[in-house]
Amino acid sequence: MFYECKHFRIEELVPRKVFNHFGEKAWWFVDPYQAMELDIEREYFYGTKTGADYGITINDWLWGGNYEFSGFRPIDYKEGAKYSLHRMGSAFDRKFKGSLTPAEVAQDIIKHKDNIFKWITCIEDTAYTPTWLHGDGRNTEERILIVRP
Repeated sequence: MFYECKHFRIEELVPRKVFNHFGEKAWWFVDPYQAMELDIEREYFYGTKTGADYGITINDWLWGGNYEFSGFRPIDYKEGAKYSLHRMGSAFDRKFKGSLTPAEVAQDIIKHKDNIFKWITCIEDTAYTPTWLHGDGRNTEERILIVRP
């Protein structure tokens, strides 16, 4: 199955060296269900609004920002857990623009887990990550597993 995001460029989901090597084929490293989830979240939380106050940031290196490894992380990346779902293209750390907080988003995801947010299965407790929301699509018995790093 192939899915290319409507609201995110591939450069926003993979690091610079992966994009430079693979170009648009870097979509190979993004779990299609998590790509769909990101689009669902963008549309649910921001609708058709555009501009600096609306949207979700994963990586912003393309525009001179500091985030490069908040999506897919290659195996030679030295930070983070060795077996992180980031290394499988199935985890993304979301930063929300405007007044929306990661804690508010987490609550909405949990509230609508069965009818809107179908592909996210795990989030980090926002008490540990107050400026971003980690979400992934791990295979878990719980519908939404809350992890504490």
